[in-house]
Amino acid sequence: MGAVFWNEALQWGGWYWNMLQPMYLNANQSQCQLLNRLGTDIVFDQPECQMAEFFDFNNQAQDFAPPTMEQSFFSRCIGMWPQYGYSWEPNLREAAGEPMVIGEDVGIAPVPAPNEGDTRYTTYGGRGLMILRTEPAREELAWQFIQFLMEDENNLVFLQELGYLPTITSLKDDEYFQDPARLPFVEALENGVLPEQIGAADAVANTILGVYQQVAVEEAVEPEAAVEQAAEQARGELQQ
Repeated sequence: MGAVFWNEALQWGGWYWNMLQPMYLNANQSQCQLLNRLGTDIVFDQPECQMAEFFDFNNQAQDFAPPTMEQSFFSRCIGMWPQYGYSWEPNLREAAGEPMVIGEDVGIAPVPAPNEGDTRYTTYGGRGLMILRTEPAREELAWQFIQFLMEDENNLVFLQELGYLPTITSLKDDEYFQDPARLPFVEALENGVLPEQIGAADAVANTILGVYQQVAVEEAVEPEAAVEQAAEQARGELQQ
């Protein structure tokens, strides 16, 4: 099997958009995401955002892939999974037959970009830490806990246990992250993009995912028409 996309996950909403978004960012070289900075209107329908080109690229890639993930990447029968990320590392230990080893059984490469020399972007996972407004004493304890987590020694334990990559610059050179199996992901952080932290972002992403199946998998809609359809639906969501 040449390549695979996890199209079954389209129904899962914004979480799955984060797995598709690096290809969108590479198409427009991170000129724009989905919304303007205030979250008051969409921007993905603007020509410089290259959403139609993103749809077209994924449609062409889909020609080399089945419509669904019939077998997982860890079955050893898939050539390329564009959506593999560092958080899947534990699954390597449960691969078919015996554990997969990065550099021996599987290689890591940046997400494809349209042109040679283009920057290869990726996205950060998760959400930023928040302190909810409750009462001063609890807020102070929460702040102390965040400070505790952000100390190098404690943060390293946290990252190792949960399988996360370093966001503290001083930890990027730690020997744990210099391991050949982890280093490509650490290097990719240099061009990492924080997904939009606006409440409406998930609803807008869902409009993209709503047309993605039709345009990229089924070829039932032309890319330009899909952008127009998603834009109309997204603006409707923002007005609610």
